Amino acid sequence: MITIVPGYGIGKTYVVDSLETTPSLKIIHDPKKELHILDQALKTFRAELESMLHDPSTHDVLAFQYAMAMDEEFIQSIQSYIIDRQMNASYALRVALDYYVSVLSTSSNAYMLDRIDDFESFYERMSYVIQGIPFIDMRHIKEDIIVVLKTLNLHIMNQLNALHVKGIITSSKSITSHAAIIAKQKGIPSLFGVDNLDQFQHGDLMILDADEKRIYVQPNTKMLASYAESIDKDLLQPSQFTQWQTQPAQTMDGISIPIEANMSSIQDLEAIISSGAEGIGLIRTELLFIDKLLPPSFEDQLKMYERIVKHYKHHPITFRLFDLGGEKVVPFIRLKKEENPLLGLRGIRLFQKYQQLFYNQIKALLMSAVHGHIRLLIPMVTTKKEIIEVMTYIKQIKQSCIDKNIAIGDIHIGVMIEVPSLALSAHLIAPIVDFFSIGTNDLVQYTMATDRSVLLDNDIADPYHPSIISLIHHVSESAHKHHIPVSVCGDVASQEDYATLLVALGISSLSMVPSKILSMKQHISSMHSGHLKSLKTELLHIEDHHELKAILKKTPSF
Repeated sequence: MITIVPGYGIGKTYVVDSLETTPSLKIIHDPKKELHILDQALKTFRAELESMLHDPSTHDVLAFQYAMAMDEEFIQSIQSYIIDRQMNASYALRVALDYYVSVLSTSSNAYMLDRIDDFESFYERMSYVIQGIPFIDMRHIKEDIIVVLKTLNLHIMNQLNALHVKGIITSSKSITSHAAIIAKQKGIPSLFGVDNLDQFQHGDLMILDADEKRIYVQPNTKMLASYAESIDKDLLQPSQFTQWQTQPAQTMDGISIPIEANMSSIQDLEAIISSGAEGIGLIRTELLFIDKLLPPSFEDQLKMYERIVKHYKHHPITFRLFDLGGEKVVPFIRLKKEENPLLGLRGIRLFQKYQQLFYNQIKALLMSAVHGHIRLLIPMVTTKKEIIEVMTYIKQIKQSCIDKNIAIGDIHIGVMIEVPSLALSAHLIAPIVDFFSIGTNDLVQYTMATDRSVLLDNDIADPYHPSIISLIHHVSESAHKHHIPVSVCGDVASQEDYATLLVALGISSLSMVPSKILSMKQHISSMHSGHLKSLKTELLHIEDHHELKAILKKTPSF
C-alpha cells in the first residue's frame, strides 16, 4: 500500500464500482429487463444531448450522435440481439455497432472512415449511461464518507469534496497520476495500492489511517474516540505557521522565493485564497472542465477564467493550456488508443488537430487578462518550433481581437519544461519566452524511462538522481542568463529537503498544493540562499541522494 496523502479519516464506506467500457457477454433470462435498461439509457442519452445541441461549435457531432440514438433501424438491431440471442444490453449495443463499423471500414471515403470515431464515441458515452457511472453525483453528499474507487475516474475524483470525503482508497499504484494529484490538491487522506477492494461493503463504518497504511472496518468505540481526537488535533493550524498567512516567503539573506499554489478545480479557489499563496503557479485547465462531455465553448471558458482572475486579481495566475492525452482521459476529447500514449499525441502536440479548442482558450485568456495578471503556460513542448508556432498563433488571435475592438490584456508566455530535449536546449528557448516552469513529475518519468502510472523502485524514479539535478540546474542557469524567472510545480516542490535543493540551484519560485504553503514559507525563512548556492558545485557532483540530503540538512544558519 502507498500513502498518497497522509492523515486519518472516519466515515461510512462509499464504494464506486468499476466502469467496464469493454463489455462481456452475459446470457440473460429476462429480455424485458435488458430492453428496459436500453430504453432508459437511450432516453437519458437523448435528454443529455438535447440540452447541449444549442452549442454551434459542437452541434454537428452531437447531431450525429442524437440521430444514432433516434435511429429506429439501429435500435431495432440492438433489440433483436437482446431478444433473439439473449445478450445483455451493453454487449448487444457493442455487437450492433461493430456491424456498422465493419461496413464503414471497407469504404474508401475519408468522411465515412472518420465516422468510425463517432460510432466509438457514441458507444463509450452510451456505455457510461447504461452503467450509470457519469451520473454519480457526489457533490451533494452531506455525510462523512471514505470513498473506495475501483477505477480511478477523473470525473469522480473531481467531484470529491474534502468537507465530507474523509478518505480515498483505490487499488491503483499510480503515485503521480492526475487522480493522485487531485487527491493531494484536495488534501484528502489517500491510500493507493490496496488489494481486494471487494472486501469493502457500501455503508460500513470505516477508519482510514493513511499514515500507518491501515484500514479498520466497523471499529469499536474506543478506537473511534482515539482517532477522532487525533483528527481534531490535526485540524488545529499550528500557531507558528499563522504569521506566514500574509507575509512573503524570504530567505534569511532577504531573497524572495514566492510560494504559489497549484489548482485543479474551481473548488480549490477558496483554499488558495486562504492559504497564504503568493500567486497561482499552475492551473491545470483541462481539469477545470473534466465534467464536460463536450469541448468547453469560448463562453464557458471566458466565464471560468474571469471568475478566477477577478477573485484573485492582485496576484499572478498561471494558466496552462489544455494538456490532454497521456493518462489524462477527459470526456470532451476522445483520442485514439496508442500503445504508449505518454509518448504519443499529448499536450501541445494536439495543437494542430484541435486548433479551434486552443483558439477559444487563448482568446478567453486574453480577454480575461484585462482583469488581472495572467501567465500562459505551453505544456509538453519538445522543440523550439512548437513554441514559435503557438506564439505566432497567439499573436494572430491578439491582432484579430484588436481589429474587432475586443478588449484584451497583456499575458506573459512561458513553457513547461518536462522533457529532457527541452531541458537540454533551455538556453536556446529562454530568449523567446517570458518564463520557465519545470514539471518534475514528467521530467523524472521521461529522463529515467519510467511510467508515472506505474510504481517503480524509488532508486529508479528518483528526483535526486544526478541527471535530474543536472537538468534542473541547466534550466535554471539558462533562465538567469536571460533574466527570466523559473519555477518548479511538480510534487517535489512541496518537500522541504527538495525545496532546499531547488533554492540552491537558483529556482525563483515554487508552486504546490495549498495545504503545504504556510509550512513551506516557514522553511524558506530558515534558509540562507547565498550559503546554499556556494554548495552548488558540490551538490552537482554527489551521486548518492542520502549523502546529498545530509549536506542540505547540515546547512548552517546565520
